[in-house]
Amino acid sequence: SEAAVNILDLLFDRLKFVESKSDARRIIQGNGLKIDGETIKDDKLVVELRNGMIIKCGKKKIVKIVK
Repeated sequence: SEAAVNILDLLFDRLKFVESKSDARRIIQGNGLKIDGETIKDDKLVVELRNGMIIKCGKKKIVKIVK
């Protein structure tokens, strides 16, 4: 579905949270990514974007998905 997106594409292409996909990978490996409070450990994860979903990347970057 169009709501499903690879986690690296989401952080880099859509949210512009990171400078590169390897940057995104590094953050995931360092346990720096949370979705709805749950730490994401898989850089091949495909995320279903939902209304109200909260994505937190590192300490400062946080976004709430609004559809």
